[in-house]
Amino acid sequence: MEIPVGTFRERSGALRLEVPAIMNDIRLDRLIGRVWIWGGVVALVRLGVLWFLIYREWTREASLAILPLVLLLFPEGWLLPAPMTWTTSTALAFSAILAAGSFLWVMIFVLVVGRGRG
Repeated sequence: MEIPVGTFRERSGALRLEVPAIMNDIRLDRLIGRVWIWGGVVALVRLGVLWFLIYREWTREASLAILPLVLLLFPEGWLLPAPMTWTTSTALAFSAILAAGSFLWVMIFVLVVGRGRG
């Protein structure tokens, strides 16, 4: 019996969500685990770069040599206004946006790469 995508089935008195095999042999819990692990790694790297650049800005040590690091902050970096004055609150707010964006990009990447396998 074929179950429609996203429907609930009752087994032994408990409701269970039936999820299709969207990943061609990759279980959903492994997918979520990969997103958490790689999303965390990417978010930590991007947040480290952001705070390093903010530190260099606050200490007036910014130079053209660190300009390639700015590329790691895109596409979320386009949300910032052009003449940006970094305060602690704006840095924390942008950190949250950057972390959420990192997890989103990793989730999209894992879904696309995982679907291409097999």
